[in-house]
Amino acid sequence: MRGRLLARGEARAIIRRAGEIPQDAPPLGETLDSDLAEYGFSLLRACLTLREQEGEPSVWRAGLLQAGNAFEALVRNGSPEAPARGFFRMMGAASYHLAGYSAMAFSLTKQQEQDPNFAPSELAIARLILRDLRALRDDALSWLRDPTHKDNAVRIRLEQSDLDTDDAISIVLTTTVYRSLAFFDFGLATGEDAHHEKAISLLDVALRVAGNAGAVTLWWIIRVARNLIDDLWESSLHHVLSTEGPPNSDNYAKNRECFLAVLYTRRSSEIELWPSQLAAARRAIDPADDLVVALPTSAGKTRIAELCALVTLSMESRVLIVTPLRALSAQTERSFRRTFGPLGFSVSSLYGASGVMAADEDALRARDIV
Repeated sequence: MRGRLLARGEARAIIRRAGEIPQDAPPLGETLDSDLAEYGFSLLRACLTLREQEGEPSVWRAGLLQAGNAFEALVRNGSPEAPARGFFRMMGAASYHLAGYSAMAFSLTKQQEQDPNFAPSELAIARLILRDLRALRDDALSWLRDPTHKDNAVRIRLEQSDLDTDDAISIVLTTTVYRSLAFFDFGLATGEDAHHEKAISLLDVALRVAGNAGAVTLWWIIRVARNLIDDLWESSLHHVLSTEGPPNSDNYAKNRECFLAVLYTRRSSEIELWPSQLAAARRAIDPADDLVVALPTSAGKTRIAELCALVTLSMESRVLIVTPLRALSAQTERSFRRTFGPLGFSVSSLYGASGVMAADEDALRARDIV
């Protein structure tokens, strides 16, 4: 019935520029925009419901990937004048992210436009997807400290007919979104589950209010935000990385706290583990577990190695990393120095030569990580 809807949507996205389709383009359907939106939202709602009811992940993740494809086809190379382009983009990016395709979510969010047309709540979701937690904190503080967003100010403006009901509801719901994300951000910083639970409870209330008020766009943003922070918390390093170190690791708790703080405070916060890393991360805490990780390039092997190094260093043992290429050794050295240097551990590299240099011998004897 849909007549290869996604294929038509993707074809149109390829050939159009700023919303304009070439005159000699094949007929792609006059209702293509509404069909893509309906299909995307139908899948998104069904998959979020299945996820919230702890259904089979392989099913709802596959559905969310299709939803992301539909929303991306809807907005890519679309008209810069379309008022809903920011909203549809966030729906697509969130669908990709929850499906486990973070790179696609990042790419769709990051597409360059002079005016991405994000509402404040949509911008908050964009910051979260991009892991720009500093900007998210700044946005939240600016919104929450604005006197016009205070409850009493909203009440007075309503009484004076200076604000209509829909705009008042939008302010209240956007304020709740920012409050929730502020609690969640603090939970990511501290590892305390109570802050995550508070964020979820705030969004649950906001979701009911948005539904009762008929605030459709904000209802979607709030529901997506709720699922995003729940998904992020489940895969967060605080949640996954055991607080109990192996025997003879007296410094593990302190090193773990500093390790997570270093990753959290980066420009693009590294707060969670990817699906490809989760199983290995849970085993990396056991120094007696011989672990072989076989993953493609850029799939997260270095982070697993860092977790193994964290445990090893906490046992006051040293770490030796062997790589097949000098360029890879240099890259790995930079990565480990950036992570473990702030923790007080020394890192050095040996690149191999015809003989043994005195500096090489010194590194082998003295460095924490070689």
